[in-house]
Amino acid sequence: MHRGCSEGNERIVSMQENIDIKKKMTQCCKEIRKLSYLEDQWKMILRGIRALRAYPFIDDQTEITDAWDLTREIISSGKLANEDISVKKIITESILQNYFYDEYGLCDPMKELVDAMWVTDYERKWLAEYVFSLRNNYIKSVYGDLCREFIQPEKYYGYIESNLTYEYRYPVYKELMDYYKEKDWNKALEIADIAYHKCRSNRTEVLIYKLRMLLDRDEWDDAKLIFGNLSRRTYINIEQIKKAFPLEYEWAVREYKEECREKRERLREERRMQRKLQKKLLKEKKNNA
Repeated sequence: MHRGCSEGNERIVSMQENIDIKKKMTQCCKEIRKLSYLEDQWKMILRGIRALRAYPFIDDQTEITDAWDLTREIISSGKLANEDISVKKIITESILQNYFYDEYGLCDPMKELVDAMWVTDYERKWLAEYVFSLRNNYIKSVYGDLCREFIQPEKYYGYIESNLTYEYRYPVYKELMDYYKEKDWNKALEIADIAYHKCRSNRTEVLIYKLRMLLDRDEWDDAKLIFGNLSRRTYINIEQIKKAFPLEYEWAVREYKEECREKRERLREERRMQRKLQKKLLKEKKNNA
């Protein structure tokens, strides 16, 4: 009887231990599944974005305001430094792969959120490498300064050069010209010509840059040709170029006009000599007849 009671008590204790273990496991699972502050806030932002997708057009919906407010709250909370880097990576990848959710009016807050998440050199280096791995020239142009800082120059500028068919903004072309001006002067000139055709609104800046390159190398004839033909070019500010090169412009235009006048005189003289020769040949032909 005593032995049976002992065994029964042992069973009760064993069952109690199992119950305690299950409770601890359940509690652990709950803790594991609990979202961090950033995850919880991001989940609410995504919920708003999903709601925005249902609208036929985007125009100051409350979900946009809510997303801006949530983003500001995340940035100002001071909690981002304690967030797990894997969570930051997932959110960053979502933002960049969706072009900062710009179609929902969220470009500025999403850009600010990404910048706030990656602060240390180690973090910013990861962001630069991730941006550079994307096949997205727009995102690369947005983070151009970051990529220049953490990506090898040869790799960075080589990529830009291999994608010059893309409609880059003028600062990117200027950056590339600056890089090649000392390494390969002729290539820098080629890029300037591409920039001139691609960046119509920046043609004046491109010409000023190219003229400085030519004048620094004493390539006066090529510079003179550009100065002399400014009036034939479109989408340029001649007055701005005159202000940048007051003396050179005056001398070049004067020389160019003089050369054009001499060229016209030579052509007239050649035509006169041709007509004289033709008359002589006709006269000889008649006499021989």
